[in-house]
Amino acid sequence: MLLKLADGGIENIKTDEERYPGCPTCDYGSQCINDVEVILTKHIIRASFNKMYGYLLSSGDLMQMILPNVDAIQKMTESEFIEWLRLVFEQKVNEADRLDETEMDFEVSDKINGSEDIT
Repeated sequence: MLLKLADGGIENIKTDEERYPGCPTCDYGSQCINDVEVILTKHIIRASFNKMYGYLLSSGDLMQMILPNVDAIQKMTESEFIEWLRLVFEQKVNEADRLDETEMDFEVSDKINGSEDIT
């Protein structure tokens, strides 16, 4: 368990990156994709970010989002953490989107039966 929450915890965090080049001259249309999977005790969060020219998140960015907030996060339920993480990710996307097109997909599933959990 990486971090205990009020009613469960964060068991693991996985990240992956892939890049598709754009225009050979200016790189317009490139896609830099970050995938983040946060495995909780009862849920799995999957977020994907697609940004032109560069990646939206690094491992360091994730650490800077979570570590300064550890005390508050430990008091959260899994549902509260899911909503907090969604808002933090949305803020990051909104900041980046002012410069170039950035998209986010955010999905939460129930770990036990795999059904999508709407929070």
